[in-house]
Amino acid sequence: MPAPEPLSLFTHLGSWHRDVREVPQALAAYEKAAAVNPASEGVLKTLAELYQETGLHPISPTGEVARGPVGKNRVALTFDDGPNPLYTETIMEELKKYDGRSTFFLVGMMAQQYPDLVLNLLAAGHELGNHTYTHPNITKLSQNDLIAEVLRTRVLIKDVSGRQTYLFRPPGGNIDEATTKQLRALDYNIIYWDINAGEYRKTASPEEQITRMLANIKDGSIVLLHNGPIDGTMSILPGLLAGLHAKGFTFVTVSELVAGK
Repeated sequence: MPAPEPLSLFTHLGSWHRDVREVPQALAAYEKAAAVNPASEGVLKTLAELYQETGLHPISPTGEVARGPVGKNRVALTFDDGPNPLYTETIMEELKKYDGRSTFFLVGMMAQQYPDLVLNLLAAGHELGNHTYTHPNITKLSQNDLIAEVLRTRVLIKDVSGRQTYLFRPPGGNIDEATTKQLRALDYNIIYWDINAGEYRKTASPEEQITRMLANIKDGSIVLLHNGPIDGTMSILPGLLAGLHAKGFTFVTVSELVAGK
């Protein structure tokens, strides 16, 4: 007798859990089903009902955040596109010098390839966010392809780490009203930034880039950086951390920043 297809297995498992009122387990099963095939009849409808039953997790009234509150001299440094074995450990080592915590927005295919790095991030006290599975321009995707990209990564991160993710950063900052609505329906907060390291790199040396960023980073800033050299992150990170520390800033996750904790 052939083994059941993954989609059928997940939907049947989800239905059983729901029948016995094990809602979190039902939600996990239907998320896996939607990651396999969002177009399957009834999957998205059931998933939406389960999100409502478990309760959504907004960290702001709109579910969209570009900076945090002021008053505690804190900033959130965020790192996209990891985990990457060439850079992620180095980033963690630099943050550790200042007892810093950050939010890392993970690309699913990278997390799948380097699960040990995902666990190392958690062990160091960092926060995990979703950055899609293949890093596409999500405004160019169909609704089903968007859902598959997002939920495939959510399921993967949870399978590796045991943690559910509620923070999402759109690759390249590409987002529109339709994708925002769909992401919110999937119980994600969209995390933007008010400081983009790449904007300070143009025609600037690392020292000039650091100086310009230090002049513009404020209490409550969310700073966009990367797991790699794309925007100068690896060249500027030691100096940027030292400069911010000298100005009295502490480094926290996005959730900590927004919550004011």
